[in-house]
Amino acid sequence: MKNQENTDLIERYVAAVGRQLPRRMRSDVEDELRSSLQDMLEDRGRALDRTTNEELMIEILREIDPPSKMAARYTGTSHLIGPRLYPSFLQASWILLVILSVMYIIGLLMSLSEIGSGHVFTVIGEMLRSLIPSTLGTIGLLVVIFALLDRVIMKVDKSEEKGWDPRKLPVVRAPNIVRTTGAVVQIVFAVAFMVVINFFPQLIGISYYTEGGWQHISALTPAFSSYLLPLNLLLGLDILLNLVLLRQGEWSPMTRWAKVGLSLFGIAILIAMISGSPVAYLSPEEMEPYAGQDFDLGPLLILILIYQIYRLVRFLLRHGLYIRIPFKE
Repeated sequence: MKNQENTDLIERYVAAVGRQLPRRMRSDVEDELRSSLQDMLEDRGRALDRTTNEELMIEILREIDPPSKMAARYTGTSHLIGPRLYPSFLQASWILLVILSVMYIIGLLMSLSEIGSGHVFTVIGEMLRSLIPSTLGTIGLLVVIFALLDRVIMKVDKSEEKGWDPRKLPVVRAPNIVRTTGAVVQIVFAVAFMVVINFFPQLIGISYYTEGGWQHISALTPAFSSYLLPLNLLLGLDILLNLVLLRQGEWSPMTRWAKVGLSLFGIAILIAMISGSPVAYLSPEEMEPYAGQDFDLGPLLILILIYQIYRLVRFLLRHGLYIRIPFKE
């Protein structure tokens, strides 16, 4: 039993270090660190003529660096975006690039339907001239957000280095471990969405190119403003929850139920949007360049609602947050 407890502490420490390392070197460092800790435990036990129990393992872990400082030994500290957040940065960058590419392809097709295929090279040239600076600007903003977030996490880590307690290391169980990449990407997109809906709501709409230049039609209706307060509250609480998860490194009963509560809150907002006045609408007159079909965000909101319900059910099942009903045979 004691050996199992020692191994558990070692695995928890190794996993905590590994989560802050680049993927390419993670496996080798984890193997090296695991072997070193096991050797240190055996050597210390022989030298002190003590049983290699959990208390001895805790003493050893307290003498060496906390996980964040140990990881910095292998990666260094001179990074604009540290190794813990770099995979998240790459994932967020790819997602943004895909979104921008899809938006511009849709805009290209709409523009060609308006001015004809005879101007295809002109339209492509204009779109590339717009795409390149917008992509660079978006990636630049993403770098700034991740760099600031990395500095915040580093300060939190340094404040916890003094008198750190190995007993508080996250348990190595799949449902308990917080996926750093997912939490960080959620923070970034929540911040971006808050900025757009509060300061640049006119950007939500349709853009296309005509012979007279770029045209943009904003799709949001006055009804959308009534949802700003609950949306900001939802996004702000979601950012706060993800920051707490990044700091703790594992799910607790409180954070699990907080996640469930926020999911239900988001679902309630979506239902209100679907059942109320349209929050985004373009009339047939505004959509005349595109065969005069009106544009309503309702069907998309229904798809998002279905997806959010699916995510909530999956989360409940993954974390065992459901009531088992006994059936009599």
